[in-house]
Amino acid sequence: MNIKELPGILGKLADRMQDMFDGMSEEEYAKADALSLATLQSDLYGWAEDIREEVRVEHPEFDGNRYPTEATLQAIREWPHTSFDELIEFVGEAWRYPEYWRKATGLINGDRIEASTGGDGANESLISALAENLMFWSRCWVSSRRGGHFVFEIPKKELAT
Repeated sequence: MNIKELPGILGKLADRMQDMFDGMSEEEYAKADALSLATLQSDLYGWAEDIREEVRVEHPEFDGNRYPTEATLQAIREWPHTSFDELIEFVGEAWRYPEYWRKATGLINGDRIEASTGGDGANESLISALAENLMFWSRCWVSSRRGGHFVFEIPKKELAT
C-alpha cells in the first residue's frame, strides 16, 4: 500500500461507519456506544485530512511524456474546498498550453478562468480530475462547450479563505 492511498482508505472507512449508523435502529445505536463510534469516525476523517496535508503534491508532477502523474490528478480530485484559488494555480501550472489558460482577477464576483484543452490529452485529464472534485465543480464550474472550452469562477469568499 502506498502512503498516498491512506487518506482515501480512511475516508472510505469513515463513510462505511456512517452507512452502518444509518442502518441501525435506535436501540442498536444506543447499544453500540454511539459516542465512541462517532468519536472514532471523527478521528478517522481528521487523520485522513492530516495525511492528505502530509502527502500533498506541492507542484504538478509529470511523466516522461509531460502528462500529469496519477499523484497530480489525485491531488486535484481531493483538493480541499477551502482553497480553490490554490487549486486553480496548481492546475494552471500543469496546463500544457498556457495561452489556452486565461485567468481574470479582481472581478466583482471573484476570479474567472477560461480554459481550452486544445484537444490535448494531458489537459483533458486535468479537466476530468477537476470534474471529479465534486465540491469544486459544483461551486465553480460555469460553462463548457464543444471543443473543450471551460469557464470557471472562483467566488470571492473562496479567495478570502
